[in-house]
Amino acid sequence: MTTSTMIAAQAYDGNAALETRTYPHLVLIEGGLSREAAHRSERPVRLSLSQRVCAALCCTLVIASLCIASLVTDALGAAARTQALDQLPERTVVVDDGDTLWGIAESLGVDGVPTRDIVTWITERNGTDAALVAGQTLVVPSTVLG
Repeated sequence: MTTSTMIAAQAYDGNAALETRTYPHLVLIEGGLSREAAHRSERPVRLSLSQRVCAALCCTLVIASLCIASLVTDALGAAARTQALDQLPERTVVVDDGDTLWGIAESLGVDGVPTRDIVTWITERNGTDAALVAGQTLVVPSTVLG
């Protein structure tokens, strides 16, 4: 038993890591494409007429659908805001000297509705334009319920 232990100790004494081992190296083979193949690959890829027409139609279709989607969402949003304003109770406001439709609309404090939509609502409801007269009475949406 002592003999087999000695042999094992000699085989793994740590010197095996110092031995140089030869591994196969990567060999680079020069060459590559032939001159005709290299010349062919340098040419830019051209689309045929039908491919160009198809690409132009696809781009036009995508742009048109984005424009239509934008118009539809804008119209639906404006309708929802107008409906929200129509559901609010109304009150009257007397115009003071120097008041503007924009200033009156901002002072109302209607949450979630842009001021430009409130100005449009006041203009349509009262049949007035941007020129206000001191003492004029306007119907405006009220944020106070009941």
